[in-house]
Amino acid sequence: MTEIILENSLLWLIPIAGVAALATWLLYFRGKMFTPNQRKILSVFRFLTLFFLGFLLLSPLLKSTKTREEKPILVWLEDHSSSMLSANDSAAVIENLNNFKIPSSLSSKYDIQYFDFSDKLTEPSDSFTGLSTDLYEALQEASEKYYNQNVGAVVLHSDGIGNRGGNPSYVASGLAYPIYTVGYGDTTLQKDLFIERVISNKVSYLNNKMPVELYLRARQLEGLPYELTVKSANGSTVFSKKLSIGSQDYFERVNFFIKAEKAGVQRYTVSVGPVSGEVNITNNTAVFSVEVLDNKKKISIIGYGPHPDIGALNQSLKTLERYEVKTMIQKDWDGNIGDADLYILHDPSSVILDKFSESKKPVWIIYGSNTSADAFAKLTGLRTESGSFEEVYPVAGSGFNLFNTDDQYQLQLDEMPPLNSPFGEIFSKKPIYSLFTKKIGRVATNSPLWFFTQEENQRQAVILGTGIWRWRIYDFKETENHEAFDRLISKTVQYLTTDARRQRFVVDMPDRVEQGEQLRAEARLYNRSLELTNEPDLKITFTAENASEYEFSFAKDQNTYSLNAGRLPEGLYNYKSTVTLGDETFSRQGSVLIEKSYLEQADGVARHHVLRKISTESGGKFYNASQMEALTENLIANTKATTYTYEETSTDSLINEKWLFALFVLFLAIEWALRKYFGNY
Repeated sequence: MTEIILENSLLWLIPIAGVAALATWLLYFRGKMFTPNQRKILSVFRFLTLFFLGFLLLSPLLKSTKTREEKPILVWLEDHSSSMLSANDSAAVIENLNNFKIPSSLSSKYDIQYFDFSDKLTEPSDSFTGLSTDLYEALQEASEKYYNQNVGAVVLHSDGIGNRGGNPSYVASGLAYPIYTVGYGDTTLQKDLFIERVISNKVSYLNNKMPVELYLRARQLEGLPYELTVKSANGSTVFSKKLSIGSQDYFERVNFFIKAEKAGVQRYTVSVGPVSGEVNITNNTAVFSVEVLDNKKKISIIGYGPHPDIGALNQSLKTLERYEVKTMIQKDWDGNIGDADLYILHDPSSVILDKFSESKKPVWIIYGSNTSADAFAKLTGLRTESGSFEEVYPVAGSGFNLFNTDDQYQLQLDEMPPLNSPFGEIFSKKPIYSLFTKKIGRVATNSPLWFFTQEENQRQAVILGTGIWRWRIYDFKETENHEAFDRLISKTVQYLTTDARRQRFVVDMPDRVEQGEQLRAEARLYNRSLELTNEPDLKITFTAENASEYEFSFAKDQNTYSLNAGRLPEGLYNYKSTVTLGDETFSRQGSVLIEKSYLEQADGVARHHVLRKISTESGGKFYNASQMEALTENLIANTKATTYTYEETSTDSLINEKWLFALFVLFLAIEWALRKYFGNY
């Protein structure tokens, strides 16, 4: 519906009509240029043109009301993990999911949104290659995606085998719409012996004994013997044990130790059985890896006095096995600089700072109220502007690239508790790399808060303020763990303990990546002045165990390099990267393990009871894969799926309407054409 409304009184149309009539009379009726009939015709078009122009001076508005219908949304989720095709009904799975045609009656009632999932939601495809299944994440992500929208129902196609994430029924119980589940796979308990889980440390040290824990299960094989074997990458047996299956639903936990005899990423293969009558033997083998380090980095934390910051740092670093941490306060320190790889100086007085002024050891200074500004300037070459302190908040530094920062951590910065920081600016004659800058009140500044400096033989880090212990507590409050804070501390320490004299070319490559994840890496190249540069092109070559080679080029990102090698096949890869800068050539090499995922092969028994629980909690219903017609009928009859009708009203100035301009042009054109036709224009 459309109507015209006026901001002024309609009585204004009377004088407008009078003025238009007078102007028309003066033009056509005072002279004798046209015949009476011609004057009457021409005066009509001139009067209408002038009247409409006067009408527009009243600022008329065009009010339009449109009715819009919003169909309920049907979220269609399909499990495309590899376990979906592991049962005997794989052909039926493909037929139901890839070839099923949505009835027109269903698509006319719903706005259907299609997604595949394994560990997360993805765009629809025909492949079933997911290496894990997270039903909780799939339902949670769909719920968040369509939050506060008109969702009528969710249809979830799956075998119910969830091997990641939380309990999906928790999500289902909080939804305002039903979830209809469709079950696939075989729920029959078949004869099977399999490795359910392998637990080991990710990092160990040379000549240490590494603990390993195995969870073994068997079904319908009571009384049969089997052998457990663990072999290293070269094929030698490092552990073996003969066992017997003691029940029809058998579980065994096996604990043992392996000696770390070689540095680097060590890979071990666990195998059980097979035993007579076993149906599935693909889950009888599992692989795990451990990074063996030849020494621990030593870190000494020296503080002016007891402080919760020291405790927070100590707790964070002790979660990382690669570091050996020692803490002390000034009155207990003998004043001797030992053999630590890094010294963290918390609120250091001149007594502490003066001892390190001639040392080339890497230091991390946390500036506090007892820190001597003069001694600080002597050690770092940096000078603070004032001795007074104020509360400041962290802001992510612009262009920081000394190491990868954690996006999840940065997203929490706006809510972080403040640090007690010295007032004013920091003065420096050398480059400063700011991880965080100060925000004072609501004003973000470029003044550094948490930053790094680097010289030829020494790396330094500075936090201009105390109170980071509150950040660790806040991290736990938000995420129920300290992982984000601990990673930030770890990355800072890792950067500082890297030998700056030998590391002008650095390749940050992960030690291991789970199969199916993208392999990403970063690289940094420094010139003789220790300035970052990415002038030369950079390539890297990965060599697999079968001698296959994969070559990639790094992308240039500001003044560093980044790499996305995509998804490499499972296995151990040696890599080498060489770059030439001027007359200098640098080379880095190492290894990365693409770990095979066994989650989808561990237990192939479909869990339809999980799907039934999801449907029950949400008010939906469970169906077998052969009951698609019944599912369609129930979806059409679903009374919770309703179409909403909205009225949208918009108001716009009438002068913006194109048809009105066309009308003016038409009147003027007709008048001009008639005057020309009548022979007097």
